[in-house]
Order: sequence, then structure tokens, then C-alpha cells
Amino acid sequence: MNNTYYFCRNPQKNQTEGGIPYHKHLAVLSNFETQHPIVLENGEIALSGEHAFQAWKHKGTSLYNKILQARTSTGKVSPYLAKKLGRGSTQTGVGRLNQDAIKKWNQDRINVMYQIIFYKFTQHSDLKQILLETKNAQLIENSPWDSYWGNGKDGKGKNMLGKTLMKVREDILAEKNSNEFY
Repeated sequence: MNNTYYFCRNPQKNQTEGGIPYHKHLAVLSNFETQHPIVLENGEIALSGEHAFQAWKHKGTSLYNKILQARTSTGKVSPYLAKKLGRGSTQTGVGRLNQDAIKKWNQDRINVMYQIIFYKFTQHSDLKQILLETKNAQLIENSPWDSYWGNGKDGKGKNMLGKTLMKVREDILAEKNSNEFY
């Protein structure tokens, strides 16, 4: 990898005050990007990657469709609300996963995220082009509040969203190259 791109839906403090550049066009790599709905394998539409990810935890329940289509009271698409619904209420218990479901979800979440990202970047040619234009760059979600999917507050997070994006990019390129004739 010859360079690194940090991405996030909005510039973070280390990008506005530090040496990390903010690439506005890469904000679409975020699961909170709302301009490209995702058609899931069952034909249902998720309003964002976060909507799809959070809803997936609740397949087969009454929350599933509510999360897929989560909007604010004014009708604005809201990945934040989808995330809140997907995590469930600590006060009422609605939407909270039990320990067995949490264990299973933790085993499945990387594959689920891969599938969602693959759908998103293969269903929207403009997004696919942006992802492929990152070539072999390392992609890092510059997320100080998330040390699993992003780089975390200390910059040492697992960056699983960035790694998943790079895997999808690799797979799209491999498929593209296997279809070329010489």
C-alpha cells in the first residue's frame, strides 16, 4: 500500500487541527452516508449502510423494517436513529439482544458488514468508481468514538470498516480483472 486515506462522514478534530487531510469525496465510504440506498438480497431497501447493519440484527422481528426505514419526525433519513433502534432501549428492553444473540451477532457482524458494503458499492456505479480510485491505499475510518469499526480515540482501533472496504475493493477488482479479455 503506497498511501493512506482517512475517511469519516464529517471532518474530525485531528483533520481540522492536525496533519490528517480530510477528503470530502471519501465521506461516501461511511455507513452514515444517506444518498445511496441499498437494495438487500430480499429486495427490501435500507436507507443507508447503518440502517442495513442495525436492521440485520433484528431480522424476523417487528423492529427490522422500522430500522431499515428509520427517519426523524421531520422525515429526514437518520442513520443515528437506525443505530439507536438497532442497539435497543436500556430503559424498556425493546430491541435489546440477549447474551446468546449478542454472541452470535459478534461472530456474524464482519460478514454482514462485508455483504452490506458489497451491495452498496456494486449497486451504485459512482460509489464503485470512488472506491476503485483509492487504488491500493489503506482506508481508515477516522472515528474517535469507535475503536472497533474505526481507528478510535487513540488512533489504534481495529478499523474493521476500513479493512472491510479494502476487501470489497479487492474483490470488485478481482471480478473486474477476471472479466477482461486480452
